[in-house]
Amino acid sequence: MKFIFFYILVAIGFSTSVFAQSNSEIENRINIIRQVYQKINEDVKNDVFLIDKIAINSEKKPEFPAVGVYDKMIAAYYTLGTEENPYQKVFRRVSILHHYSAYSSSTEYIFDENSELVFIFHTNGEGKPYRFYFGEKLNTEKIIRLIIDKISKDNPVLDTETSQLLKGLIEEAESIITILQKL
Repeated sequence: MKFIFFYILVAIGFSTSVFAQSNSEIENRINIIRQVYQKINEDVKNDVFLIDKIAINSEKKPEFPAVGVYDKMIAAYYTLGTEENPYQKVFRRVSILHHYSAYSSSTEYIFDENSELVFIFHTNGEGKPYRFYFGEKLNTEKIIRLIIDKISKDNPVLDTETSQLLKGLIEEAESIITILQKL
């Protein structure tokens, strides 16, 4: 009986240390992402980046069927590449503002120094904020933290709606980056 009790204590201790290590790794990654975010914002204020801006229907004319007045503003902040490819744009932040007659939404994409997507902040038309924190490599299975309207989940399993939202956001980021690399 003593041995069974001992093994149960060892198993509980082992499982909590593994869980704590996982939480510690997540917190370390979140802190790195926050530092990247703060540094990028500081660099934006200090005019460190080159900026590409794209305005879609900036005059807000005409009204689109079933949408009404629509416009979209994209601002991409980047540096130029390495010695190997000096004209390659290294994106650090892409901000998108959508304005419709009935509502507005915004999305901000944050990239690390290797142009890897590390964070998405999206506010939908109802004003509901979504924060997606990514692990080391971009992969929808590597979301290490999801915050929706102040509710935080580590290593989340995404519901269908959030999964589709994330897929659309990533596709939007990829298409914008592809277009801007060619300009």
